[in-house]
Amino acid sequence: MDVSERYTSLQDYTEEMSTKSNRPILTSLNPDDSLQGMSPMKNNGQCVRRQCVILLTIALLLSIAANIAFGIVLSHQKSQQPCMSKLRSLNGSSAPACEEGRTEAALEFRYNHLQSRYTAVCQQYNSLAEKCPQPGTTVKVCQPCPVSWLLHEDRCYFFGKDKMQWNESRDSCVELGGRLVILLSHKQHDFLEQEAKKLGGFDYHYWIGLNDIEKEGDWRWVDNTPVNITYWNALESQPDNHLSGGLHGEDCAVLNSHSKSWFDVPCDFQYPRICEMSAVKI
Repeated sequence: MDVSERYTSLQDYTEEMSTKSNRPILTSLNPDDSLQGMSPMKNNGQCVRRQCVILLTIALLLSIAANIAFGIVLSHQKSQQPCMSKLRSLNGSSAPACEEGRTEAALEFRYNHLQSRYTAVCQQYNSLAEKCPQPGTTVKVCQPCPVSWLLHEDRCYFFGKDKMQWNESRDSCVELGGRLVILLSHKQHDFLEQEAKKLGGFDYHYWIGLNDIEKEGDWRWVDNTPVNITYWNALESQPDNHLSGGLHGEDCAVLNSHSKSWFDVPCDFQYPRICEMSAVKI
C-alpha cells in the first residue's frame, strides 16, 4: 500500500476545487468515525472489566456473609454453655432422684402389704373370738374348734340336732362357717359313723354333702368334686333312685350310722346334718 492509499484511509476529500487554487479541499473526519474500526476490541475489554468487578463484589459479599454467619454460630455456642453446664449438673443429680423414687415405691408396696396383712389378722381375730370362750374369766383360752364342734385330726365337725331338708342343711352349714361334710378317707368315715351312732339314738340318718341333682347317677360333693371312695349299701342295691322320691327320685345321700353305709333318699326328707370346717392351728 502506498502513501496515498494510507492517506485516503484516514481522511476523505472532495473533488471540488478551491476557488483560490486547484488543490482539492480536504474534509477532516470525525474522531469517532476514525475509530469505528477499533470499537469491537474496546467494547470487549470493557465487558471483561465489568465482569471482574462484579465477581470481586460477589466474592467480597460472600466473605462478609460467611464472617457474619460464623460470628452468629460462635455467639450461639457461647450462649448455650451455661445451659449445657446446668443440664450436666441436672443429669448428675438425677441418680439420687431416681433412687428416691424407687425408695418411695418400695415403701408404698410395703405399706399396702402390711395393710392387707392387718385386714387378714383382724378377720382371723374375729374368727378366733368365736373359738375362744371366756365364761366368767378375762383370760381367753383358745380352742381349735368352736363350741359344740368336735375335733378330729385337722377338721372340726358339727352334728346338728334339728332336722332339715338337704338344701336347708347345706345352707345352714355355710351360715355356721363350714359346709356339709365331704368324706375322703376310711378313717374319717369311721369317726363320723361312731359319733353319729353315739348322738343319733333313733335318728341314725345324717345328711352328708353328696347329691346327683344336676345329673342322675353323677354323684358329686358340695364343692362339685366327684366321689373317689363310696360307702353305698350294697345289700340294698344303693343308690337305687327309688320311686319314693317322686318325679325327682332320690338325689341326696345320707349316712346310716347303723349300717355304716350310705343311702340315696329324696332331698326333701328331713334329717339331722353333719357340718365340717378346718380346725384352727393353735
